[in-house]
Amino acid sequence: MDGGTYHVVDVQVEVAPETAKGKSWDIGDGPAPDLVITVRHDGDQVARCRAMPNQYAATCPIGKDLRLDESTTLVIEVADEDTLVNDPVGAATLPRPSAWGETMAVACETTGQVQRVTVNLTERAAFVRRYQWQAVGLGIGVLGALGTLAMGRARLMPPRLAPPTCSHCRARLEHRRVTKCPNCGAPQTPEGL
Repeated sequence: MDGGTYHVVDVQVEVAPETAKGKSWDIGDGPAPDLVITVRHDGDQVARCRAMPNQYAATCPIGKDLRLDESTTLVIEVADEDTLVNDPVGAATLPRPSAWGETMAVACETTGQVQRVTVNLTERAAFVRRYQWQAVGLGIGVLGALGTLAMGRARLMPPRLAPPTCSHCRARLEHRRVTKCPNCGAPQTPEGL
């Protein structure tokens, strides 16, 4: 596959059942590790996930578009979260795009007690094509809701009253409580307004 912008869906991690010294990961709360997964794109952290406690496998949702090419590094760091100090489990590196093959679930090169890491990708264009109708539907729904609110608001508002005018000469009055027209001097009554 060629390099380009890809939508990184998630990262799936599996670790060994024991530490490199052959011991269980956690002494007090079970043998399995409390995994913490950090994903770095060219050194910058793009995601950090805490898995359910005491698990040998975890999935870290990413949901970001990243540029992946021959010069890019995508590193997945895995640690066992402990109360005082996190124990490093290992790491994985996404291989260069030329080594991916046709699959969009790319296996990574692992180190330490990390047994398997898979990065699930979609081509950015495929991701947009996949969700474009949902986005269009959402837009139509939002516009429909705004239109309904606007129509409902018009019905809830009191009707606009015509500006007050003189009952004799029809000159415009400043307000409804005027008792005498400033233009013609005609007395004004509430019924005439």
